Amino acid sequence: MRGCGSDVHAYLGVRYIDLFERLKTRFTGTWAADSLGPAQINQSQRSEFDGTGPEVGLGGQFCVWGDFGISGELGMMALIGTRKNRVRTIVEIFESGSTSVERQEFQYDNCLAVIPGINFRTAVNWTMECSCIKGGVELGYKLDHYFNALYSAINAVNTTKLRGIGFAGPFVGFSLTY
Repeated sequence: MRGCGSDVHAYLGVRYIDLFERLKTRFTGTWAADSLGPAQINQSQRSEFDGTGPEVGLGGQFCVWGDFGISGELGMMALIGTRKNRVRTIVEIFESGSTSVERQEFQYDNCLAVIPGINFRTAVNWTMECSCIKGGVELGYKLDHYFNALYSAINAVNTTKLRGIGFAGPFVGFSLTY
């Protein structure tokens, strides 16, 4: 078939990611004791993972009609890197005529971690071939998911739990081969 040819292939590569997420909360109210005025508590959390590792997978392309085809890819990875979690709390108490401010910042669970992940891609494509150049356009949908990569929001007793994070959406790709 001219143009798009069909193939199935295995691949091996290296993946690098730098993930972070910032969560913010604000509480405004009054303390139970009447001697203290209104208060405002601002809390922010920044959870990070920075790592690299091997990725293996299968990909393929199948010619449907003329120069048009479908393609797909499914890969798995194991990323080794550093996971960090920082929490900052600012408490402002507004007493009569003055403001009392207390700031706390701490970092915990700064550790080496292995994060498994998957990626999936499916697309329709158009390829064109002449004697010395092969080019194409691809339009599809891609999903990357990293398991237990980031910390979730802080609960009332300042503990956290791990959660996955994923990225999904449409994409457009262009290729040119000499």
